[in-house]
Amino acid sequence: MKRQLSIWLSVLLAVSLLLAACAKDETESANPEEREPGDNFNATGFPIVSEPVEIEVMGARHALVGEWKNLAFFREMEKLTNVKFNYNTPPSSDYAEKKNLAFASGEIPEVFFGGQLTTDDEITYGQQGILIPLEGLIEKYAPNIRKVLDENPEIKQSITAPDGHIYALPG
Repeated sequence: MKRQLSIWLSVLLAVSLLLAACAKDETESANPEEREPGDNFNATGFPIVSEPVEIEVMGARHALVGEWKNLAFFREMEKLTNVKFNYNTPPSSDYAEKKNLAFASGEIPEVFFGGQLTTDDEITYGQQGILIPLEGLIEKYAPNIRKVLDENPEIKQSITAPDGHIYALPG
C-alpha cells in the first residue's frame, strides 16, 4: 500500500505540473486550476502524455542514495508516464539553500520531489502563484489520493495551508 501510494503521489505531481505545461499560453486562464490540458495529456491511465515531455525535478540527494536518474523508481516512472525527468539534486546538506535560491531567482523546477516545503514557503509562494493549488487536480485526476484524504480528514487538514489550498503532498 505504501509503495502504491508513493507511486500515485508522484503521478499526481507529474500530472499537476503537466496540466500547466500542456495548456496553451495565449488562451489559458490565470488560475492554474481552471486551465484545460492540451491534446498531449491523457486524463486516465498511462502514459500521462502521448508525446514525451521533459520536466525538471528538484529534491535533496542523500549521501546513501545514488544519482536519481539511476534509481529504479524514477526509471519506472519515466517508462510509465512518458515524462523525462531532468534532475536538480543538491546534497541534502545544501538543499534548503538551493531551494531558497531557486525561489529567489525564479528558476524553479516543475516538481519539488520530497521538496521539504515549509508552511511559510507554501503561504508565500502559493499566494504569489508560484506554487499551484492541488486540490482541484486531486479531485479531478487522483481518485486514490482523494479517497485517502476523504477517509482521513486529519491528513487533509495537516496538508492544507492556512489559505485553504493544498500545495504539497505528504510522503
